[in-house]
Amino acid sequence: MEENPLLSPSLEEVNRCQLYITKKRRYCKFPPTKGQNFCIQHLPRDEDGQFELNGQKRIPCPLDSNHSVFEHKLKSHLKKCSSKRIKPGDYFIEDVNSGGGSTEDSSIDEQTILLSEIDVEEVKALVSKISSIYQVHCQLERRIEEHEILKEDLSNPEHQRCLKHRKQEASLLGNMEKAGWLVDGTDYIEFGAGRARLSSYLLECIGSQSKSNVLLIDRDTTRNKCENRYKYLECGPSLERVRIDIKDLALELHPVSKNTHNEIVAYSKHLCGSATDLTLRCIQRVGRHDNFSVTVDSQAKKPRLECKRVKGVQIALCCHHRCTWAPYTGKEFWDTSGLTPRDFLIARTLSSWATCAFPDKDVAREDKSSHAVSTMSDKEFNRYSFWTSDEREKIGLQCKRVIDAGRASYLRQLGYKATLVEYVGKAVSLENVMLVATPAGTQTVSTPTANTQTVSTTTTNTGNQQLAENELLV
Repeated sequence: MEENPLLSPSLEEVNRCQLYITKKRRYCKFPPTKGQNFCIQHLPRDEDGQFELNGQKRIPCPLDSNHSVFEHKLKSHLKKCSSKRIKPGDYFIEDVNSGGGSTEDSSIDEQTILLSEIDVEEVKALVSKISSIYQVHCQLERRIEEHEILKEDLSNPEHQRCLKHRKQEASLLGNMEKAGWLVDGTDYIEFGAGRARLSSYLLECIGSQSKSNVLLIDRDTTRNKCENRYKYLECGPSLERVRIDIKDLALELHPVSKNTHNEIVAYSKHLCGSATDLTLRCIQRVGRHDNFSVTVDSQAKKPRLECKRVKGVQIALCCHHRCTWAPYTGKEFWDTSGLTPRDFLIARTLSSWATCAFPDKDVAREDKSSHAVSTMSDKEFNRYSFWTSDEREKIGLQCKRVIDAGRASYLRQLGYKATLVEYVGKAVSLENVMLVATPAGTQTVSTPTANTQTVSTTTTNTGNQQLAENELLV
């Protein structure tokens, strides 16, 4: 990331750290340290990462060099540092959801693909393939919902700054309720929970469900966790936060899976990159042994697994440029579609075109989405100038959806009905598609409940806008 420690020409951001990040076209968002122009992360340091603040020496934390600590407080800090390794439970099995992790797959992920260096004709040929696959396999449904629980927050002036997040959470909850998933005796698992704002609203919805469990999965520690106010309630669902990397979570060994026979709803709001694939593999483990039955597909004439334990999966997708080949669940789909692992590396890079800022546009895309990728370099932009910015955006979107189609195909092989759904408009978030899966043969509730308001009906995107995206861009 290009960083300019000097002040930007305009000094309107008086309450922010005055380090200007050129690539993101904005200042650092953290407040400055008292009496300084910069936040504590961007104060000048020596070669060892050390610096003085108010006459006292600060050094990098030995557990995580991304943050610093006063030298005289190091001993007490190490006892409570959020990066301190915790003793894993019985459900910790290292790399259990990594997809096998063959040497060949790992070596593929180590390759670096730069669009400014690879052959343009190779990119053109791949875009043609991706566009053809997109037309066949990437039909989207549109299910934009609202939920009564968020009605007050959506109209509250204090929430206007994060209104786009409230709208996404309202639609995600509305879709879950419309599908009939918010019933007592259900275990809810949020992957990549972060502060768990979505789960806090979920807990408001299911506050009286004494037979349910809510499990929050995240590998990092988080301050100001939204579920804290529900921790000590005497009634309602059981609540637990587990700090673990999804790749190491053997979910079938966790007490929520071992000690109850409840159906499971797995969900997430913006599960970045390969974390989605790790989650799908993790969910698949819950359905092993007695939870799967084998039937024969009358058309394919081969056995098919049907999951009896998982009631539904709802994952809002994002950051496809951070996907990796080793854990990717759509390898079989990728291969049968005539694509190679190298094509995957190029496609994931092209996917960033859907959300990045182009040099010929005045406004950075990050103003529209918190998941925007940084500005495209002039070298890369000029190399592919035969495509307009709008065409490149469509190419990026198609790459995203083809990657997601592989994930949907994986779920169908496990006995699910899998669908890609647009759950909010692009004006709310550029990352506005979620992957929804239910056991094959189950019926989705088609009418809204008392707490859900349908904003637009479920439709297949066959309109002019979708047809425009389906056009070959070569």
